[in-house]
Amino acid sequence: MKTIILAAAVAAAVALPAAAQSDRAPAKNRPTQAQAAMSARAFLDKAAAGDQFELQTSRLALEKATRPEIKTFAQMLIDDHTKNAGRLASVASNAGMAMTQPSSTIGSTAGSSGSTSDSARATARGGAQGGTTGGSGSSAVTSSPDTTAATRSGMNAGDPAVKFDAKQKQALDRLQNATGAEFDRLYVQAQAEAHREAVSLYRGYAEKGENASLKSFARETLPTLQQHQSEVSKLAPPRRS
Repeated sequence: MKTIILAAAVAAAVALPAAAQSDRAPAKNRPTQAQAAMSARAFLDKAAAGDQFELQTSRLALEKATRPEIKTFAQMLIDDHTKNAGRLASVASNAGMAMTQPSSTIGSTAGSSGSTSDSARATARGGAQGGTTGGSGSSAVTSSPDTTAATRSGMNAGDPAVKFDAKQKQALDRLQNATGAEFDRLYVQAQAEAHREAVSLYRGYAEKGENASLKSFARETLPTLQQHQSEVSKLAPPRRS
């Protein structure tokens, strides 16, 4: 009788840790509501910062790039990411999530394209068709004073409304200080890297995102980002003869 009782006790002692581990496993692997919200927040912040990065670097390109095809590409990014920033803010609002980057920031950097978009687009087309002016070798395309001012004010790395990561801040700083062919090279390099990361971010959230509205937004936006990625790959520096 004692032997039976002892055997039962041993069996119970072995079974209890296993049962406890089994109970913990689903809870550990199942995302909590807070974890799901953080996942959506992380996507929202990265996507918003990505839009601002594209807008600010591309406004610099309208001002400083020497190759007309780069200016044309930059204007396309300004147009597309202005729309994207607005859609992202709308989706976030409808999902009950406040933007870390206030709408005023999006309006002053992205939205300023609304007042200068026609002018910038016209000058970009002019640069693509006419090349450079006179014998100075400087580009025929220049941004308006308003565009330049908005770009420079928005490029302030200390602005708490702009949540750029270290890599983005470094790229922005380099572009601010670069000129001529060096600017062209750094801009194309920055856009290639930014779009690799953006495509990965949007594809990942479209497949595995927790928030249905943001997941749909990511899925719908992905083709545009892939198009940008394809276009920037065509902007390699021309070969020297």
